[in-house]
Amino acid sequence: MSLVGELNEKLAQFVAEETKNFHNERDKKLLNQLKNSEINVEGIIKNWEKLFKDNVMEFAEQKGTSDEEVFAAAYHKLVHSPALETILQVENSYAKTVMNTLKSRDEDIEKLTQKQTEEMEEKVRMLNISSTEEEINELAAQQFEQQALVAGRWGSQLDALRQTQRAQHRAWLMDTLQEYQSTSALNTPSNSPLATFSPESVSLPAPVAAGGARLEESFTIHLGSQLKQTHNIRIVAMDLLDLCAVEQVDNPAESSRRLQTALSLYSGELAGCVVLCSSPPRRPAPPTTRLLAAADLSTEHHFPSMDAQLRDISERLLEP
Repeated sequence: MSLVGELNEKLAQFVAEETKNFHNERDKKLLNQLKNSEINVEGIIKNWEKLFKDNVMEFAEQKGTSDEEVFAAAYHKLVHSPALETILQVENSYAKTVMNTLKSRDEDIEKLTQKQTEEMEEKVRMLNISSTEEEINELAAQQFEQQALVAGRWGSQLDALRQTQRAQHRAWLMDTLQEYQSTSALNTPSNSPLATFSPESVSLPAPVAAGGARLEESFTIHLGSQLKQTHNIRIVAMDLLDLCAVEQVDNPAESSRRLQTALSLYSGELAGCVVLCSSPPRRPAPPTTRLLAAADLSTEHHFPSMDAQLRDISERLLEP
């Protein structure tokens, strides 16, 4: 063994022995202090607890209150405040704008369809006279492309409108909540979205007769012989999707339904209905298509769009 190797071995033995002696002396000293109650055990525990929490907070995933939870709390507080009427008027105005845009879309598509039908009928009538099958097929392809372009243009316009309304509505609600918390009285803020609509757009006209045949009966029952309990019950025979249809936003029945929904949102009293269908979500068919049409007519700023929800359902169904 060389001199260098022997020196390294002796140094390693010395370091190991002295390290062992150091720990033994330190532990013996600490044990004696513990026996003589010279150590603040509670202080050591609190210090370790603090160090553990700091370490966990540093490396653990940060989970704070989400924007959806903040908005839910703000909306629930505002609908139970004097701002309720203003909120309903704003939502009603947003719904009118969407319904007017949908009406313009349907009229535009209807005019295009009528024009294309007349062109196709004329081509078919003149078949083998001044037109050929190739020309008819080419016209059909052009008409299909025109329909797709018009539908895409209106779809983009509606998506942009809904996203803008959703952002404006949420920002306005948060500003209104701050005003409500800082003042004892709450009036319509100067930045209310109602300022962009005419006064006529938020006024309620005379009641409109409800369409569709329905049978209903309301009655009260009393249960219990001594401590009586009273229950009000209404039985209705109707098309379930009529509950989801929005014919006119100015209808007092629609205003009442919007009021009830606003008061029940983000609470334990939210009611709903289940629509059963045999078609998969990716290829919707009645009654899903009717439900989608009703959802398009309603201004909804609380949940994801129907398309997004159906897409999520389809993806979950494919999961193992």
